[in-house]
Amino acid sequence: MTERAELGTSWTSVIVGWFVALGVGLLLSGIVGAIVGAIFSAMGGSSATTGGGILFPFIGGALGGARGASVGRRRPHA
Repeated sequence: MTERAELGTSWTSVIVGWFVALGVGLLLSGIVGAIVGAIFSAMGGSSATTGGGILFPFIGGALGGARGASVGRRRPHA
């Protein structure tokens, strides 16, 4: 009989996933920041008001994390 190796997640794929998530997060926050800055400048806002756009990715991340945690609590354990 041949013994099969246990399939699991490798640390390499975990680290690569972290870097991909970080890169995508930075890319999307840059896009959102550009859109918010364009909206504020079109409305006649000064550069001081666009500084509030820096908080949008953090607020979105907090809301998304809270949503993910609530969904995770409701999932049945396998």
